[in-house]
This record gives sequence, C-alpha cells and structure tokens, in this order.
Amino acid sequence: MGEMGSSIMSHRLCKAFLRSTTVLRPPIREPLPSWNLNFVLDALILPPFEPSASCPLIFLTWKTLFVVAVTSARMVSELQVLSIRPPYLIFYKDRVSLRTSLSFLPKVCSNYNLNQSIELPVFFPNHGNKAEYKLHQLDVHRQISLYTGPRTLENLINCSYPLRTIKEVVRSQR
Repeated sequence: MGEMGSSIMSHRLCKAFLRSTTVLRPPIREPLPSWNLNFVLDALILPPFEPSASCPLIFLTWKTLFVVAVTSARMVSELQVLSIRPPYLIFYKDRVSLRTSLSFLPKVCSNYNLNQSIELPVFFPNHGNKAEYKLHQLDVHRQISLYTGPRTLENLINCSYPLRTIKEVVRSQR
C-alpha cells in the first residue's frame, strides 16, 4: 500500500512502466512439441488400433476422433457436438455427411453457419493393393460406421472419457 491506502498499481507512472516493460521484453513461451502426422497415421493402422472391430473402445474412440478431427479440420467445440443420430449423420457412397446437434451455437450465428454440414470423403472403398488397404484403415466412413447403434459420438466423448482429457490431448497437438 502506498500513501493514503492506495496501491502502487493505482499510480499512472507505475502502470505505464510495467506496460512498457512487457512491450520491450515480452514473456517467453516454450515452443510446442513437434509431431509427425505420418508417424501418427502409421501407428493408427497397427495394434492396438487395428483390427478396429475387436480393439478396445477407448482406442476405437481415439482413432475415430482423430480421423474425424484431421479430415474435417474443425474446432474441438464443433467436434464435441457431432452426433450420429438421424438426421445429423448420413452415409453416402463417396462421403460421410455430419452435422452438429442443435445445442451448438457457432461464433457467428448465421443461417449458413447453423446449418452447415461437414462433408468427409471416403478413402479407397475399393482397395486394390496393400497400400490402398492401409489407407482404407483410416477411412472416416469405416470408423464412424463402427459407432452406429445406440451409441453417439457425443455420448462416447462426453460420458465415456472425460472431455478435459480429450481437450488436453487435442491442445497438446496444436
């Protein structure tokens, strides 16, 4: 406390001095750890992620979420509200169409943003060689189709695994 009960930061010159030191010597941020997309994709086609039909639910969820996140390039808040309930998920021959649930409000609440669908392509549905089969193992259509039934992506993400943990994993990769 300074004179007459006021704090040091209430003085105009102290505020200006601290502001200028922040401009002259900004805080140093640690660089984010680097990662290799090819390494991650190669790991996703090996055990414990494959075969997808018999892998544990947590690995299936991580793989599905990662493949959807990478192919859609959407924010975590949008991925969190994806649903496989009709009419939010439609399977086509050459793509998968996903929409966010009605509970989601985008940053810009325009008609276009509220009704925008996420179109994700199918990877090598008619795989002819070993390389195409490997890429097909990363197919969004294939991964999401394993979740059909009473389960929804939002329930698996929000209930089965704490959202905080998934957000930490996604943020650490940015």
